[in-house]
Amino acid sequence: MKLFLLYRLREGVTPERYREWSRTRDQPTLKGCEGIAEYRVFTVEDPDGKSPYTVVEHVEVSDWETWKRVTSSGPMVAIGEDFQELVDTGSVITLRGEEID
Repeated sequence: MKLFLLYRLREGVTPERYREWSRTRDQPTLKGCEGIAEYRVFTVEDPDGKSPYTVVEHVEVSDWETWKRVTSSGPMVAIGEDFQELVDTGSVITLRGEEID
């Protein structure tokens, strides 16, 4: 199952601070979790400045129940606490996607 998470950073959190955390803590931890086949993080920019999102995550996970379990237990608990500090959690949207083939 493919998930796409879109969100923006909290006011005052620099893109550099977020990138460092993503590279050193978030990505290595989530990629090591059972049931996660792929995890990629992108900074995004709307050339017209209209999008409320600054980060998009692409996750390939076995199923929704696995995603909920992984993100609420084990090493991801501390990552979630970091996430709360860095991200405007009110902006987070999670979308399930299917590739058109």
